[in-house]
Amino acid sequence: SRLPNPNLLRRSTVTASVTLGHALRYAEGSARGLLHQVMGHYLLVALTGIGFLFGLSVFLPSFLFGDWLAVELVNGSLEYRTRLIYDGIVNRTVLRIIYAALVVGALLLSSDIRIKAFGGVIAGSLIVTYAFYAYAFISVWCFFAAVLSAYLILVIHQNERRLPARDEPGRANLHG
Repeated sequence: SRLPNPNLLRRSTVTASVTLGHALRYAEGSARGLLHQVMGHYLLVALTGIGFLFGLSVFLPSFLFGDWLAVELVNGSLEYRTRLIYDGIVNRTVLRIIYAALVVGALLLSSDIRIKAFGGVIAGSLIVTYAFYAYAFISVWCFFAAVLSAYLILVIHQNERRLPARDEPGRANLHG
């Protein structure tokens, strides 16, 4: 009837305590990360829905009422003169800020650093457009966004190269 070594018992207790502490911190961090990911997902869905409704509120009346949209050439750029359902209620600059926040915010929420960088470049193009081409904001910013979207082709192409081959043994068939 030998008594256990008290140092060994203390060391085991400390090890178990430290291990449990690491596990709890890992679980807490994972839960926080999962919560952040879930909240980010819901925020992205919300931004998408709000953006859709906002776009619909701008474009549907322009489509239905021909006199709500006029396009003119001003200083070599297209100027869209629009009548909006928000006229007299919300300042146009505020509407531009809301629109920009919806577009750029969704890009900045991405978990892919390349998409976040794209969001930053789009935000930069927005600032440059507003500073130098405020009179033709819509057409000039759309032009910048279209040119910069070529970067997304590169991102998509890189992702396609990372997918497993269609019928490679031991790999999932992700192509249908």
